[in-house]
Amino acid sequence: MLHRMQLAENSLRGRKGMSEELKGYIDRKMRIGKIDGFLLYLTSLFGFLYSLIQYFFTTKEDIVYFIPLLIPGLILPIYFGYYRGALKDRAEDRVRGWLYLIVGSPFYALPLLSLLIQKQIGHFSIGIAGIVHFMLTISMAPLLYGFLDIALIKQKLEGFIFYLCGRKSSFVTDKMSSETLFSAISLSLALPMVPLIKFSLSTEFLTNFLFMIPFIIMIPFLIIAYFLCRSSERLDILSSYLEYLEIRQSEPLPGYHLLKKMERIIFKILLFSIFIAALILTLSSDLSLIIGTALITATSLIYLFLAIMSERYSPRPIPRIKNDVEVPSEVKKVLEKLIEKHSKVKRKL
Repeated sequence: MLHRMQLAENSLRGRKGMSEELKGYIDRKMRIGKIDGFLLYLTSLFGFLYSLIQYFFTTKEDIVYFIPLLIPGLILPIYFGYYRGALKDRAEDRVRGWLYLIVGSPFYALPLLSLLIQKQIGHFSIGIAGIVHFMLTISMAPLLYGFLDIALIKQKLEGFIFYLCGRKSSFVTDKMSSETLFSAISLSLALPMVPLIKFSLSTEFLTNFLFMIPFIIMIPFLIIAYFLCRSSERLDILSSYLEYLEIRQSEPLPGYHLLKKMERIIFKILLFSIFIAALILTLSSDLSLIIGTALITATSLIYLFLAIMSERYSPRPIPRIKNDVEVPSEVKKVLEKLIEKHSKVKRKL
């Protein structure tokens, strides 16, 4: 009799444990569904606000400044976050979609800020619209990255989404998020430069020179965005197959800690240079505009260069297929190719 009571009690505890696990699973699924819906809602909202801004605040000539912003602020978040993340139920792509949205959406404010500044200093003779837009774009990228880095938004977002998906984030997913973040920032910096190239058709040498700068900056950052996106894609796949892999974290390359220290120093200098540039612009001359543009451009590019280099010099994942796990032949071929590519990248660095 006592034995039967113990069995019944154990069975009851087992059912209670199973019901709690099932309840937790259903709760996580409902919450991740709400997160996916919220991503789609935000992208739709930003698209709607974009249309309103076009209609009420801009001319036909100004619309060209908004069009490139749709790629990082609307198209890529939906592609990665909803199509690949929500519909295919992949935590990694959900993180990537949210990072593209977080980085891309603030750039929607650039054309409006540019118009407001132009009204205040519209008496300059050099192509004021292009230069003001350029200065805002070049300063937005490092400021946004600095904020996301200091506020640890990337780590919090990644941990939260992986928790809702019933998984634990790892060093690989952290590297994937970092490279996605840099890819999104590089893309968001490069694309708003596209409309500015039209100003290079001017016959004035000084104007020509000023508006060739966006073209010179745009190309390398588009290349950086492309290669970082490819690299994050490889890390995405590695993260998806962690059940078959052992990941070892490499030591940072020599100079990594120095680069990180310099990055923090240059970020503080950037904030100060933006303040100085704002004071310079009050001098109301073409020369002051050139000096302010050069100051912000130089400091921003140095900061972004240090941030990208410190990321490339940081510890990297060294994957190896587990010996005690049976790996399907098709998966094994994919993983072997990825491991080979990662070893090549490591040797290059």
